[in-house]
Amino acid sequence: MNQLKLLPNFAIAGAVGTISVIGLGINHSSAQAAVVTNGCAAVDEFCTFPELLSGASIQIDNVLLTDWNIVSNNSVNLNNLEVGQFFDNFFNVFARNQELFIAGFGASKGLSYEFQVTSLAEDIDGISTGLGFRRVVGPTSIITGNTIFGTTQGSNDLGSVDSIFRLGQNLPGGTIEVPELNNLWVRNTLSLSTNFFGNSAQLSATIPPFGEGDASRFSVSLVEIPVTTPEPNMILSFMILGGLFLTKNCKNKFG
Repeated sequence: MNQLKLLPNFAIAGAVGTISVIGLGINHSSAQAAVVTNGCAAVDEFCTFPELLSGASIQIDNVLLTDWNIVSNNSVNLNNLEVGQFFDNFFNVFARNQELFIAGFGASKGLSYEFQVTSLAEDIDGISTGLGFRRVVGPTSIITGNTIFGTTQGSNDLGSVDSIFRLGQNLPGGTIEVPELNNLWVRNTLSLSTNFFGNSAQLSATIPPFGEGDASRFSVSLVEIPVTTPEPNMILSFMILGGLFLTKNCKNKFG
């Protein structure tokens, strides 16, 4: 299973208050995945949320992502959201044009979306998820995430993962174990809020030297099917039995 790894936390004192920035990385066990998109303009590269909501799908190796749906939307322009950057059953949700950025007194923005995950080969035995690159300025700024997993749409009978990011607190996400299913539903809810002038919060921030960041990330773990090799004594037994069979046939034919 891909493991979560924290990148360094940066704190910078500024005129408008403390700036806290963090990125969350994933260790990849292999290189670029085999990706097939259906119904997306950027063929086999990424899909926008409007395309996914219109019925588009994404296949990453043996994992299929379908049935995307918006549960609730607080001031988010869906045209600026996309799903991409695929590695070994791993994918990111990006917010372009600073779509998930807020600032000032009483500012808020958020989104809840869901989709279905299906394994076309081995069963699913776990999913890792969490917030991507994120930045807050000021003590009232907070970014939260909640992801629920269920055997049916909207249910959480498989568990949930919470994420929180603000000054002095960083809960980046986590992993849930799945009882070896070939299909499940995921609902991800993101929320940003500030409550003072000069405070701000952003998901999918572009942060040097890490480059362009993501808003949310997911990694699907599949059951590893063991390869069984016959024991040497079993192989020898098969050879002896085969020899006896040939000898008997020869005696019957030429004896």
